Amino acid sequence: MNREMNHQELEAKRKVLQRKRMNWSFRIAGILLVIALVVLGTIDYRANATAARQQEAKRALKAKQFQAAKVLANTGFVNLDTVMKLAGYQVGTTENPKQLKYLKSEHGVNEDIVFDQATGQAHKGPFNYEIKDKIKQENGAYYMQTDALAPIINKVITANYGQPTVADISHTTTSWRSQSVIAHAGGALRKDGKTLSYTNSYDAMVQSYNLGYRTIELDMCLTSDGKLALVHDWQDAGYAKAPTAAEWMKDGVRNPQDGIHYQPMLLDDVFKLMEMNKDLYIITDSKSFEYTNAQIKEQFRDMVDAAKQYSPDVLDRVIPQIYNEQMYPVMTSVHKFPSVIYTLYRSKDLEWQVVDFVKAHPEINTVTVPKARLDKYLYSLVKNNVVVYTHTIDDINQLKALHSNGVRGFYSNDITPQAYNSIFAGS
Repeated sequence: MNREMNHQELEAKRKVLQRKRMNWSFRIAGILLVIALVVLGTIDYRANATAARQQEAKRALKAKQFQAAKVLANTGFVNLDTVMKLAGYQVGTTENPKQLKYLKSEHGVNEDIVFDQATGQAHKGPFNYEIKDKIKQENGAYYMQTDALAPIINKVITANYGQPTVADISHTTTSWRSQSVIAHAGGALRKDGKTLSYTNSYDAMVQSYNLGYRTIELDMCLTSDGKLALVHDWQDAGYAKAPTAAEWMKDGVRNPQDGIHYQPMLLDDVFKLMEMNKDLYIITDSKSFEYTNAQIKEQFRDMVDAAKQYSPDVLDRVIPQIYNEQMYPVMTSVHKFPSVIYTLYRSKDLEWQVVDFVKAHPEINTVTVPKARLDKYLYSLVKNNVVVYTHTIDDINQLKALHSNGVRGFYSNDITPQAYNSIFAGS
């Protein structure tokens, strides 16, 4: 019996001890929980405090940038990132800290732009723009003068209290006449210390745009498979007969006298450049006087079809030249162009016939008269308020004389818009 009591006492003591251990375990767990909550609370507090400071710093930076934007807007500067995003660009990356890159593609045409502060130039594909002293950095943001940025992105930019807005540029039937000098046959190609005319090449067209021309006249001939190629004459280009489009693009072009190579184009190549720069216009010299009505329709169908994959305004910026009254309804049966030029170098019409025809067709807003025939037509056309252009003028003194007699536009190989503006500055 004593043995049984000892066992019960031992069991009771064991249970008491077990309860004490459990109590201590709960207490320790509770203490650890409290410590953990305190630590976590401290971490959370510090994190919240850090986040709050970061948010406050961001708000302060935005406030500074907004204030800077308002101040800079008064001097014609806008936030570059903001405007580029509004214009549909994404911010790109570059390893050069002096360069700012923006990415965009429309209708399959790459329109990426790089602003290079080291060289003072912006680059969009093959096109270059002067931006020296046009970009400023304030509070970590870049700002650019609207008068320099707008022509690069082809947008109308306004800034109200530092908040910029962007809109598409508008085209009227006479927008292409904003410049009085037209690059003839793509413009002169200046390469390897030599100057070539009549190349109608990619190289010449890009160079002309970079020299400030915004309206470029181009010669066009049909290839044997019915594509419009940019060429003045197949024989002069070294072909006994018209090649296929593939042959034309594969062979390239070489001037036989100087050995200068340049890149040929089909009409689609021209439209890509026009898609990239919405202030670029072309005047077509399609040699339609050499073709039947069916071939003329084929030319314009190729033109319209090639333009379909690009922005609608591309075709609106094509100004066809007609060579006689009979060509006009043939052309309009395919497409009605907003602006048309009546060029008289193959026309047999008398002065009054030209005046009457132009008055009956308002979209024919300009008449081009070769300089050898100006004496015959100029007086009657100017008297009847018809805008007269002439070709091809490469002499400054001759241009001045013709301008004083009422000629308002000039096709030229060599005279640049800058040279023209310097002649008539302030007039």
